[in-house]
Amino acid sequence: MHAADGSALAAADSRNGFSDADPCEAAALVAAAYNARVSVCHPCDDAMCVEVSDAFLGISFTARARASGVVA
Repeated sequence: MHAADGSALAAADSRNGFSDADPCEAAALVAAAYNARVSVCHPCDDAMCVEVSDAFLGISFTARARASGVVA
């Protein structure tokens, strides 16, 4: 699900200082653009883990993504 991937990337970018926004708020904004909502958002090691929930044709589903964005 693109919403989970995009949300995790936005959260990781925020966490790594590429944005002034709170990482989970950034994730929520991206998810909302896909008409989804962030149900889980937290740091996991050097990354951000995000779970996004949505429904389509009455069927609920969730997707998870993890992004670090750490530049070595």
